[in-house]
Amino acid sequence: MFGWTSALATPIATRRGDGRGHLHPMIHAHRGNLRFWQIFDVLSTPIVMTRCPLAINVLQLFCMQEAALYALGNDGLYLFMSLDKNNDMVLSPEEFLPIVDRVIEIEEGDPSGENVTLLAMFQPLRLESMSKSKDGFLGARLSGLFRRGWNTPVLVAMVHCSLNHLTQVFSFYQVFLHKLLSMFHPRPFVKSRFSPQGAIASIRAMNDRFYEIFFRIHAEFQLNEPPGLPFWFTPAQFTGHITIAWDASHVRDFHLYVPSNRSLNVDMEWLFGSKEQGNMEVDIGHVPQMELISEGPSLPLEIYDENGNNLELNSSDPIQFIFDDIEWESEISVQEVLNSLELFHVFRQVRYFPFVEVFPRARAEAKLVHSILLWGALDDQSCSGRTLRETALESEPVLALLAERFVSSWALVAELEILKKDNFMSKLASMHLEKYTFPVEMMISLPNGTVVHSINANDFLDATASGDPAIEANPLSMNINDPTTATYLKFLLHGVQNAEAYSGKP
Repeated sequence: MFGWTSALATPIATRRGDGRGHLHPMIHAHRGNLRFWQIFDVLSTPIVMTRCPLAINVLQLFCMQEAALYALGNDGLYLFMSLDKNNDMVLSPEEFLPIVDRVIEIEEGDPSGENVTLLAMFQPLRLESMSKSKDGFLGARLSGLFRRGWNTPVLVAMVHCSLNHLTQVFSFYQVFLHKLLSMFHPRPFVKSRFSPQGAIASIRAMNDRFYEIFFRIHAEFQLNEPPGLPFWFTPAQFTGHITIAWDASHVRDFHLYVPSNRSLNVDMEWLFGSKEQGNMEVDIGHVPQMELISEGPSLPLEIYDENGNNLELNSSDPIQFIFDDIEWESEISVQEVLNSLELFHVFRQVRYFPFVEVFPRARAEAKLVHSILLWGALDDQSCSGRTLRETALESEPVLALLAERFVSSWALVAELEILKKDNFMSKLASMHLEKYTFPVEMMISLPNGTVVHSINANDFLDATASGDPAIEANPLSMNINDPTTATYLKFLLHGVQNAEAYSGKP
């Protein structure tokens, strides 16, 4: 049932689509305070399975512990060692058994609670939407569900546990979420490899009985299983809402889905070749539908009449339930709550406008346009500009300069290709596409759309690796030590200088 679980993880030298070699750990190191639900993360992380001889000398053991520390982090290693009773760096089924029930299962509710039925809807990946893999995935040996064609969810409908235990479920929300996402595919990972990890939620409306809560979740799926090499399937995000009683005793409605309004909404990364000399390939595509929705409000498991008799819910004379409409006492608009969820990304402290809106805004505010053109959305997990987003764009000096001198925007290449056919936007879209080079291009332009400076993400990373972090004439009067921040500030300031030389100060 369990097999052997090892703390070891072998970093494999790989190459991304941009050709840069890097270490790709087969396991993610989980840092910070260890909560009980992290047991699930640590013990469900994809790892290289190894079996160690019983006789391990001190040097071997030390090297194994160092590798485990790199893979799992301090807290993860502490947890692993607490379970590894014979200190052989391998968890046998007997060592794993004491916690397996708590990791895998959620206690089902008692008859006094309510059940909610969830329905899964799924439309498969559109291969024609892929940029490089329309005819197949380079070098990938897919196994199981995906090899046969992942065309339907694993579980179409699920009756979830009694809601009088939902407060406990939320305490272990990652295990709860794992059960939900397992309706799509049997190997979800609810703590993604890349930040921002986890989930964010915001209350949109409330009264004396109910909350309406909107949420955003970052999770992904591992499509392969040993001995196949990892193949990661990462949706842009899972978003949705739940209307729930304050005491978690009743759910009025639930909806979770991957947004499909953009032309690309899922990132795929896979290793191919040998484990010793693996290579990485990446691509991005579109999934039309990936959705969970409640069939209706949650219903009691047992109902009693005025005499205390238990009524059969499945009798030939079904019971009709009537629910009052909810009237909110305090609420904000849906757009306001969605905007608050965007702050999951630190870089969204600066507002990014749609391409069609940014140039009129720049003219009105007498600022330059800072735009980023890329294949995947900058503000979700299908992003091809992940490194940029997680470094320079989140730094305080860059955020300050962008807010002071620029109006910002990002756009998909595919969207600008469509705008080229629009009479009003054709010229602006064409000027920016002419400057674009795969995978990501950052640009500075005048309010009329003239591009005065640009840099490709690969060139930016090269400059970051080789450049001097010192920034001359730093307008923020700060000592910038981070190379990515320094390089991006230099890029922005160069754009300002070019714009002033081109047409005077904007």
